[in-house]
Amino acid sequence: MTPMKKYLTEIVFCFLLPALLIAAVAEYSLRKIPNDYAFKNQWLTKNSRDVEVLALGASSILYDVDPTYFSSKGFNAAHFSQSLKYDHFIYNKFIEQMPSLEYVIMGVDFWTPFGDIEDSPEWWRVKYYNIHYGSNYYRWLGKYNFELYFRDIPTFKRATNGFLSLLGLKEETNVAVNENGHGLHYTLENRADNWDNGEFEAARHNTLIIEGLHDSLIEQNRQYMEEIIRKSAERGVKVLLVNVPLYVSYRDTQNREFLKQQKDFCTYFVKEYNNVQFYDFSDDPRFTEEDFYDANHLNDIGTRKFTLFLDSIMVHQSSPLMTKNLLENDQQF
Repeated sequence: MTPMKKYLTEIVFCFLLPALLIAAVAEYSLRKIPNDYAFKNQWLTKNSRDVEVLALGASSILYDVDPTYFSSKGFNAAHFSQSLKYDHFIYNKFIEQMPSLEYVIMGVDFWTPFGDIEDSPEWWRVKYYNIHYGSNYYRWLGKYNFELYFRDIPTFKRATNGFLSLLGLKEETNVAVNENGHGLHYTLENRADNWDNGEFEAARHNTLIIEGLHDSLIEQNRQYMEEIIRKSAERGVKVLLVNVPLYVSYRDTQNREFLKQQKDFCTYFVKEYNNVQFYDFSDDPRFTEEDFYDANHLNDIGTRKFTLFLDSIMVHQSSPLMTKNLLENDQQF
């Protein structure tokens, strides 16, 4: 062996191999930290057959719908910034294992028809669907497949905590949902004093829509929704398209043209499919300041109220018409 080859071999064995081993252990440790994505995938894998109501969507559904209050067995499979592409993925992964399914609740936020995680500030969440749900999107792009892609100090701190957890020396978890998949932290008790961020959030969403506006993406989202609806219809499953309650500051800042397109997006499916109902609670006067965590999410009080409204819709088999105040005269609330 020449001196150069010997030198290179020593570098590999002394530096590169240990570095690769440390990276592999760190990546494994990060992946083993419990989180909402892993929890929901594991829960659905084990319990799909019993699910009668499946909720899908982004954070508005994650925090505004608590299946604990459903009369039927429900589960919340929503995640932060979850676009229709990933609603579609989760639905397709588990629908064949859901013989008891009766309703699918689909959150349709202001940005939903135009939305795509990959082109948003939340793009990094795609890796969780690959790592924990077993999707195959962008399989060869490291940023969508590895926890260590960021290579920053917080990531390595989490890796250390994950490794200590594997050794039984620490209990690290990122699970922030209850046993039915509902997000736990948006409570009235936890609400900030300056909780009304409606003008800022709606303006941010207006900008995101403008920057990502593309007819092909809107059509793609329509196809994702349509396949969910069509497959549900074939199984006798009803689909509720839901626009959640919004605080007045958020509503007043929404771009009116985009808002009309969102409503048109929903009414299209109501007209085309008999198993679809659309309920717009966005300016429902029954939701007051006390019910909100911030301008576009409910707190625990509002969530209970909203979930019971949805449950009443399903229990009473309401007619498939758009409504804002379906339960206006319901005295039980």
